[in-house]
Amino acid sequence: MSLSRKQRQAVECESNCLVLACPGSGKTRVLVHRTEHLLREDPGARIVLVTFTKDSAAEIRSRIIATIGREAARNVASGTFHSLALDQLKRAGFNGTIIGAGQMRQYIERALAECRLNDFDPDEAVAFVEGAKMAPDYEPGNDEHGRIFMAYVKLCERNNVIDFADMLSRSVRMMRNGEMAPKNCTYLLTDESQDMDEMQYAWCVEHIKKGAKFTVVGDDDQSIYRFRRAMGYAGMVRFHNEFNAEIIKLDTNYRCHSEILDSAALVIAHNQKRVDKSLAADRGKGGVVEAWKCKETDHEAQFVVQKIMDISANNPNDDPENQSVGILPNEWAILARNNHNLNDISMALIAYGIPHTNSGKNLWTDRPVCHALGLLSSILNGKKAGYDAALHFAGIDEDTLIRLHDDFGEDFDQLFSTANPNQFDKYGKGTGENLYKLAKLVTLWKKSLAKSRVSIVVRGVFDWFIENMNSNRDDKKSSNSYQREFRTLMAARRILGDMDGDLSKRLSKVMNKPESKQDKNKGCIFLGTLHGSKGLEFQNVWMVSMDDGVIPDTKEWTPDTHEEERRLFYVGMTRAKDRLYISCTKKPSSFIGETGIPIKSLFAEEDEAQLQESSLTS
Repeated sequence: MSLSRKQRQAVECESNCLVLACPGSGKTRVLVHRTEHLLREDPGARIVLVTFTKDSAAEIRSRIIATIGREAARNVASGTFHSLALDQLKRAGFNGTIIGAGQMRQYIERALAECRLNDFDPDEAVAFVEGAKMAPDYEPGNDEHGRIFMAYVKLCERNNVIDFADMLSRSVRMMRNGEMAPKNCTYLLTDESQDMDEMQYAWCVEHIKKGAKFTVVGDDDQSIYRFRRAMGYAGMVRFHNEFNAEIIKLDTNYRCHSEILDSAALVIAHNQKRVDKSLAADRGKGGVVEAWKCKETDHEAQFVVQKIMDISANNPNDDPENQSVGILPNEWAILARNNHNLNDISMALIAYGIPHTNSGKNLWTDRPVCHALGLLSSILNGKKAGYDAALHFAGIDEDTLIRLHDDFGEDFDQLFSTANPNQFDKYGKGTGENLYKLAKLVTLWKKSLAKSRVSIVVRGVFDWFIENMNSNRDDKKSSNSYQREFRTLMAARRILGDMDGDLSKRLSKVMNKPESKQDKNKGCIFLGTLHGSKGLEFQNVWMVSMDDGVIPDTKEWTPDTHEEERRLFYVGMTRAKDRLYISCTKKPSSFIGETGIPIKSLFAEEDEAQLQESSLTS
């Protein structure tokens, strides 16, 4: 496929260039061909190509190698902002350790103790430190926040560790101070530039100051990471104004049929802070767009799954075990505003035996639910990991857990084989009572499993976790965090308790994901959030629970957040190639009204069917 006129213009641009690429406009193709063009014009040029994910970096590098060859590709350094910055730090002598979010929190809690701020909310402290690390010009003061920040920095320096944000912040600081040179590059190419935050922008600026010409590619209409401090439209305008960048618009979409793109264009046109674009669908007409009003979320889930099965029933399928489903890889995505909006969908797919993958977090990976599943597994198989995590959740201290492991070794299940109160006396009165209580329950649950009373056991285990969560509730934990964990436990209790089959079968359905290549090649429906769908495309997309209050989320309403919610809705719509379905269960999102798609009510169809049935009976 040859390049279009505008794509070629972006490829051959001789100045600093800002490429505004609408969804499905071939921006990765443009970056690959621009790399080829620059190296053809100047074989000695050094190119740094920045992406936002490791997967994107790997994909674009493989395409560059396929286009220009491995030898020429040696002049191209590709990676994420953080991986490129870390490479700089290592070349400058850093040989320490990178710490994750859990260790970062531990260091911040130690910083709070060092500053004698034990009543300070750790969540607030973590959020502040993360934010400060993303602000290039932050200077800590002598207030509480500044003292926490400096104590944390000194702890990290003393232990020779850096956190994720440190990779960039330290890199920018050292380049600004002349302690470290920018990466050797003639040209700087940046993908998804609408997602840049202030620190990433500053990293680019340090390279541009040293003479690198830049090409930034992005779409202000797809800026959906404001919560990560993404600059979005403002950042792209800043590139244009500060460096006199030429603007080239890639406004032809090669993914969606016009019915889908035209509806999406009507939605995004309501935003004020955007670059105006005339979106055009290269594929023309032939798409399907529908919006549906359902009664409740479980009603919506049944309708969605049944309709998907009906549409996909005639697909060619070489898998005899999957003939009844007929869903092909990458054929369907079901998207929601939040992960918990997918719980009923997941349950319905499990009930119909339809393979599906969850993007990122889901109900079954949530912390308290994971612990409950672990305890159920240990009751089933006798292994100690689930018992250990459950006891920790119930407030049993680490010293006691170590003693229990020493006393019972690998045969941890023996701890719960008999409900004898005397065996727990040596662990202290309160702790002994808690251990005895759980031991009695485990004994009862095992007897119930032996009688195939699986649902009783499932509900009992989840009730135990809810009881312990209430009795050990931490005052520092926000009400929102508590409510979220309570809701996930209750949802998992209902779903797992209502399933058919023995405990092993139920656990395997919710805990296991396809792992083998053979499994991955089976027809799998992608379940994910609107945020998680960015950068992906599917033949058909269904956006569920698109209710007012869910999207737009009105909890912290401002004109800017409202426009970002609209961009999120737009991103979901433009993942679809051929069919786009949108459904709601309460008051429809105002964004559905902006699409121009008429909303069909399932109530009317069901009422009509009931009328016909009653007339036949009479």
